[in-house]
Amino acid sequence: MLQSVARLDKSSGFFPVACCDGLLVLHTWNTRGKGLSICNPVTRQYAPVHKLDGFRFLGMYPHFPTGEYRLLLCPDPWFMADKLVPHAQSGFYVFTLGSAQPPRHIGGLVAEELMNSPGSILFRGSLHCHIDNLITVFDTTSELFRQMRSPLVPDHGHADLFEAGDMLGMYSLNEEETIVDIWVMQDYEGEVWASKGRVELPITEIMAQFGNFGACWDVEAAYWDGDVFVLAKFDNDSLLRVNIDGKLVDSLHRRFLWHTGLRLKQSLVSHNFFSSIDDC
Repeated sequence: MLQSVARLDKSSGFFPVACCDGLLVLHTWNTRGKGLSICNPVTRQYAPVHKLDGFRFLGMYPHFPTGEYRLLLCPDPWFMADKLVPHAQSGFYVFTLGSAQPPRHIGGLVAEELMNSPGSILFRGSLHCHIDNLITVFDTTSELFRQMRSPLVPDHGHADLFEAGDMLGMYSLNEEETIVDIWVMQDYEGEVWASKGRVELPITEIMAQFGNFGACWDVEAAYWDGDVFVLAKFDNDSLLRVNIDGKLVDSLHRRFLWHTGLRLKQSLVSHNFFSSIDDC
């Protein structure tokens, strides 16, 4: 299993926004515009996804009853205002990869917070997204929504979800961007959360090693090989790894690197929908 890290280019490039079963959904851009693409890095299959102008991407999932791979979308209000999405309705849409049909409306109400959320986590057959101390859950089999409880975090703190092995994890960052609180859901059905720990970023140690490391751009929790740790991205092109005890254990220095929060499990499965996408 590979931890996905994106490398960006100033004029053109890509950024991974979702993955499952060895497939990566990429947000791509170049001089001709921007959009979504899908690829399998192992089989080297790749195709841009058309028919999605005017929609915002919310998540990707396998639909087990049909064996299809689908994208969860919602109309972009800017495109709706300009009528670039014909007959657009409020709510959610589903697009099947390889289908010649446009996205299918499935109803529901779309909160502005969900449209602007950092992304969703595919866990136990559902897409999970944290919004305002609640978790919105999209069941990928029934394609219906429900809500779950989440740990309470301060209104000014940033919080998001991550996959912690066989448990759902959540982290929150304080306003000063120096402390990360981490929880895991010990009982998924009962929605019982437990504290995993509080990580104080070793700012003094970081400054001693790297000098003026600049402002912190992004901090998030991640899970690897049985351990939970914190990744911190600074504006001097440094990506630092801090363990649960607040110790700096590793660093990476490259231009245009950004941690994606995705975990890519490699797959040799070849998918026919790639040629169908190319033909659309």
